[in-house]
Amino acid sequence: MRAHTRTVSNRQSVVVVGFGFGGLSFVRSLRKHISSRSSGNYDIIVISKDDVITFTPLLPLVSEGKLRTGSVTESISDMADRLGFKFVHSPARKIDLQNRRVITDGDEIRFDHLIIATGSTENYYGIPGARQNSLPLRRVRDARIIQSEKDGLVASCCDSPDTQFSGNASFVIVGGGLSGVETAMSLKNALRVEGGNSCRFRDNGICIIEAAERLVPKEPEIVSEEVEKYLVHSGIRVMTKTKVSSIDHGNVALTDGTTIRAKEVIWTAGIRSNATELEIPDSVIDDRSGRIVVDHFLRIPGLREVYAIGDCALAKDRLGSPLQQNASVAVQEGRYLGKQLAFLLRHGTIKKTRFDFRYFGHVLMLGNENLFISPGNGVIRGGLGRMIAFIVPMLDLFSWKNRESLIMDKVRVVAHRRDAT
Repeated sequence: MRAHTRTVSNRQSVVVVGFGFGGLSFVRSLRKHISSRSSGNYDIIVISKDDVITFTPLLPLVSEGKLRTGSVTESISDMADRLGFKFVHSPARKIDLQNRRVITDGDEIRFDHLIIATGSTENYYGIPGARQNSLPLRRVRDARIIQSEKDGLVASCCDSPDTQFSGNASFVIVGGGLSGVETAMSLKNALRVEGGNSCRFRDNGICIIEAAERLVPKEPEIVSEEVEKYLVHSGIRVMTKTKVSSIDHGNVALTDGTTIRAKEVIWTAGIRSNATELEIPDSVIDDRSGRIVVDHFLRIPGLREVYAIGDCALAKDRLGSPLQQNASVAVQEGRYLGKQLAFLLRHGTIKKTRFDFRYFGHVLMLGNENLFISPGNGVIRGGLGRMIAFIVPMLDLFSWKNRESLIMDKVRVVAHRRDAT
């Protein structure tokens, strides 16, 4: 197919490649801060290979069966109508920086201002068989597969109530970060609730493997201690300081020579930048992380009006340490850059105010228990922790439709528990 140049209008083109937390946050912020007089001078064009955006932090609850798809997804086309941007549903194949074009399947889209927000994908660290024989938890379809496997386990264990953990596992979760421990507890909680008293799920074999010395290694040690204590008490096998050497059709081989047989292997061990999938100069890519290097204003050094945000970008704090690849960082970067670009479109220059990430704490969902990690590295649990765990996603969800769906799901779960008792 012969490529042709798509020119939306003679106005300035603000092109966003990728539409996850960072891209959405940027568009919302730009719309919020631009004046109505200036809004007629530019077009926002979003290019994404996906036609829906997914609230990934809540996927463990989808795999557990507590949330429906409508609570965690939103159509990008619907958001385009609501937020006033043009949506190009196609993967971006190449960014031609010299001619200021984004090459998609069949189109060349001109940009005056470019925001690269392509996010991240799974990092398998070159472990043989990991990509082919494990399941990530980054999409709704992944959560549905896990939910189906869990439902099958409930049925099989109820048929054979003496099923016990004996070196093998029903689910092996590789990666003991936030996503890994939340997934482990969601599965455990679902099996305990759905199995009821007729099934012996105390030893059904959920195992979590972490290569570092402790779970959630990027969190303070007090958080790691709380999490491991809770998981072990719940009957989950925790293996820290343990590395996977290969995965082959449910056989998880460890570097110490032992092997664990699993019904399903779930991969939450790490992510890598998607930036390397675009044809952009190697000079702007960090060799070690594969992320796009940006300055304190989230600009790519040496490039005119080209920025990167979210998981694909390598931004640093005031001490020179790389910021983590998570939704909180991406959202704050999007908000900052939207405000900066709005100022640029009005005045022809950006404000000389650098980006500084502010940590407001975060929620850790552990089945029926929820912990809130406060900015002072304290841990809030119990009723207050559960209340915060409900409020935070409500504030961050994409639309009121998602919020209404989430409330309905919560009511349904509570009613189900009451019926069960």
